[in-house]
Amino acid sequence: MDGNSVEIPEVEEAYARIIPHALHSVRSGMQRIVVLSGDTNVFVLLVHYWDILSSERLRELWIRAGVGDSTRYIPVHILAPRIGKKLCYLLPPVHTLTGCD
Repeated sequence: MDGNSVEIPEVEEAYARIIPHALHSVRSGMQRIVVLSGDTNVFVLLVHYWDILSSERLRELWIRAGVGDSTRYIPVHILAPRIGKKLCYLLPPVHTLTGCD
């Protein structure tokens, strides 16, 4: 692995492909990304990979969740640093253990 590559495990689930696409967008100059998904798996992955995406100069990462009047934009770029790197790192395995897939 060279200094510019980030190893992202290959998975079959479509939601996991969001991370490589986000990384490509950031490397192409994007500084703000909005992901439209109500899936908690997507939220967990975005929080988990925030540190890598921000190190590539992403400034804002939002996830839009909910429907109708309950639609909300959640600022991952604010939440992830508050949660801390260790918890962000552990979030996917803990989420898997809850069975909330």
